[in-house]
Amino acid sequence: MNQRQFKLILRNAVLAAIPLSAQSGCMTAADSVKKDDEPIKIDNPCRTGESTRKSATEAYSAQIDLVKEPISAQQCIALCQEAFQKNRIGGQTDFAKLEKIQASDCSTKTQPFTSRPFRAPPLAEPSTLVSCQIEYTAIHSPYTCPKVVPGRMPNGIQINDRNDTTQSSIASYLANMAAMETAAITAFEYLVRELTAYGAPETLIAQAQQAVDEEKRHAEMAGLLAAAHEATVPAVQIDDFMLRSMYEIALENAIEGCVNETFAAACGIWQSEYAQMPVFKKIIGYITDEEISHAALSWEIHHWLMPQLTPMQQQAISKAQIKAVDELMTSFRQKGDPAQQSAFGLPDEASASVILSQLQQSTWRDIPSVH
Repeated sequence: MNQRQFKLILRNAVLAAIPLSAQSGCMTAADSVKKDDEPIKIDNPCRTGESTRKSATEAYSAQIDLVKEPISAQQCIALCQEAFQKNRIGGQTDFAKLEKIQASDCSTKTQPFTSRPFRAPPLAEPSTLVSCQIEYTAIHSPYTCPKVVPGRMPNGIQINDRNDTTQSSIASYLANMAAMETAAITAFEYLVRELTAYGAPETLIAQAQQAVDEEKRHAEMAGLLAAAHEATVPAVQIDDFMLRSMYEIALENAIEGCVNETFAAACGIWQSEYAQMPVFKKIIGYITDEEISHAALSWEIHHWLMPQLTPMQQQAISKAQIKAVDELMTSFRQKGDPAQQSAFGLPDEASASVILSQLQQSTWRDIPSVH
């Protein structure tokens, strides 16, 4: 599928949702905001001050380099738990923290490690695929309004939100947009290094490098918008680069690229039509054209990586993708802030549901169902 076809699929998903939005009356001219050079000053209703906790259990596996073989059951559990804490994908999009992490039912499988480039650090052979069951509690932040639709986020990201209750919800949205666009720069920089390390086709590497430059422009534009509305942009901290296994890269790409970036691109098309803030409408239209190419790149990487993984790894990635789609829908089931919805053209629950449904029938139709 080329980028033109991919863009057509996303636009069709958005067009399918338009009749529902028109009936809901959630985004009309009557809800328009002030001029783009007049920041809106309203109380921020997006923070409740209380966190929520939710326990979960999931299967997890990671490729780990071991100096000695074999390892004990206790060592297996310790390694699997450590890898989970370090490489956990997801969660950062809603500022979730994890606690009470426990691993069980751990098993190992020895397998040769994929070749590394001469610049990579020397690794012990062989590598081991460690698999286990993980139980944990996710602590979600008190941010309850619909957030910026997430694109590609790097592994090991921490967004230090200062919980500024004095700024408007408009400023809060722009602050988070600037933070996420900044984080996306590093995400693609790391992706370039990992694609190079594993000998990916030159076309994929070149497209990922181009995305770095594009994300820098996106971050600059979002930063200027945030500054114009006196927004406090959260500090973004990202772990130092460490070359990961192909499975870990494929898992991140499947979620951050094939799900989040794909939906973000479709949502950007919607916002470029419905945003009532003139300058944002122009900027999101410009950004979306490039985000569509980033999402298409994610799918190209996905199709290159998946055949190189084991059936168990492929199944784990499919489950993670399904969970990521469900989490996207959940984020639109909360009561939205009218000023944000109007200014930034955010889809309401009904519209987002139709867009997601259309993507499930087209772009995500090949993800195997998990019961």
